[in-house]
Parts: sequence; structure tokens; C-alpha cells
Amino acid sequence: MNILYTGRRDGGKSTFLYELSASLDVACGGVITLPVFHQGNKAGMDALDVATGVMVPFARMDGDGIPVGRYMLRRDGIAHASRAIYRGAMTRQLTFIDEVGPLEMQDAGLMPAAHFALRRAPYTVVVVRERLADLFASIMQADFRLVSSPGELASLLTGLWQAEKNCAAMR
Repeated sequence: MNILYTGRRDGGKSTFLYELSASLDVACGGVITLPVFHQGNKAGMDALDVATGVMVPFARMDGDGIPVGRYMLRRDGIAHASRAIYRGAMTRQLTFIDEVGPLEMQDAGLMPAAHFALRRAPYTVVVVRERLADLFASIMQADFRLVSSPGELASLLTGLWQAEKNCAAMR
């Protein structure tokens, strides 16, 4: 099952996903990009490999990288995030891909890893801004369950894992 989790920019999608991932009773992998603050202002994002806990700078407002909006996406951050997605898709039940943005709409950034995960992983949660959701779904040519509220995502994932446990217990 592929879930497309949408929301507005800087709406707390990644922070919620991080908190939710820690509470799920399932092997999770992939990447979650967490906000980095400097003097109370968002200054970038770090890419967290959900399976290993390793975090690497992903985007900053300055420095070297690929310019996307107000940020410079770091090549080593993209590589780290991509490895986490590939590894998650091959070894975990649930793979997070956070976040798909304008760079991926150009078939760059995390897009190759996203293509792989959507074909290989048992379950994926892809985070995307509302304005890019339809475009991403059409590019990927995959079926997605669209979720736009944190409560709905938590209920859906919790329900899936409870159903999986019940099926396993009946075998």
C-alpha cells in the first residue's frame, strides 16, 4: 500500500511523522527530513535514516548544493536520504519518503529511490506538499491512498499493523 501524506509547507508533517514512527510497532525505514532551527527560525533540514538513527544535513539556506526555493540541498544529504530509502524498501515493512518536492518533479533528488521503494516496499508513506500531490501521483503512475491529516495517518497505520498482527496470529 502506498500512502501519499499531504499538507501545507511548514505545517509539521515531518515532525509528526517522526513522532509517529517511534510509536509504531513495526520495522520502519526510509528517511524523514527534520527541521533545523537557528535563533527560532527554520534554517534547514536534516535527513534522518529511520532504521539506523543516523542524521545528516540535508538542506541549508547557504552553502554548496542544489538550489531549490530558499534552500541549498546538499548532495551528501540527498545521497544519505536515498540510501536510507533503498535500504528501507529492501529490509523494512514500512518505508518513509520525506519529502518529495520540486527537485523530484524534475526526476532528480530522491526520485530514483522513490521509484524503487514504490515498486518494492510492502508499505510506503510519501510526504508531499498539497500543490504537488496530483503531479507526483501522475508521474509515478501508482495507486495512492491520499491522507491529509495527522490523525487519519496515525489511525490508518495503527490499523494496518493491528490487522497484520491479527492475521499472523490466526495462521
